Amino acid sequence: MFSKIKIDLLKNKKVKGYLSYAKGEIVLIVIGISIAVNINNVIDAKKKENMLSGIMKTTQDELKVDIEEIDFLIERYEEEKENYNFILDSLDSRSMKDCPKCPFVLTNFIAFHPKTRGYQQISNYIDSKVKTSDSLLFKISNFYKSSFKLLKIWPWMICKTI
Repeated sequence: MFSKIKIDLLKNKKVKGYLSYAKGEIVLIVIGISIAVNINNVIDAKKKENMLSGIMKTTQDELKVDIEEIDFLIERYEEEKENYNFILDSLDSRSMKDCPKCPFVLTNFIAFHPKTRGYQQISNYIDSKVKTSDSLLFKISNFYKSSFKLLKIWPWMICKTI
């Protein structure tokens, strides 16, 4: 259809009409490309949003598990506090034979191992999206970095569970 119009315009030597037709065609092509680019940008933004949402969900779930583990460890060590104090006191005066639970206190060590998958995903996301300005990502990343520094200060916390 459009090619017939072009041919007719050229045959009748209506250059002005042909040029306006060509301009119209160029405008339609530019509009089509703009729409395609806009749709692609929307799709990419949605993919990034979904990926970030998944990363945040993973991190949230891991933090919940870590908190539950820490609560369990605190409760367990609070229960053992009496035995620890007995051991410390018996180093000077009493015999450990008077404490049947004492040998198991030291061999029953349970270490805390923080989950790091979410943190690694956040680090990779930040590395690949250097221009990101999401302060929550940076706050989470810094939280993990400082926590890992603390675990290096207290290496007994990252020992393998017996």
